[in-house]
Amino acid sequence: HVDFARYMDDMDFGVDTIAKAKAVLRDLDLALHTRNIRLNSGKTKIMTGLEATVYFRVRENLALLKLIERVK
Repeated sequence: HVDFARYMDDMDFGVDTIAKAKAVLRDLDLALHTRNIRLNSGKTKIMTGLEATVYFRVRENLALLKLIERVK
């Protein structure tokens, strides 16, 4: 007997092409729909590699990793 349910709120996927990104979103939306959950189209984005690099702060995280290694 389960009294509660929990689901992930944010998901990130990396793909090689816009077509693959759209296919992932389509498949994810279909899978969620079977569970009566819908994607929030207002929060769903397809980003370029450069946009993702900035959004996920890749350079900053690499710098932090290097700093951590130097401190160790």
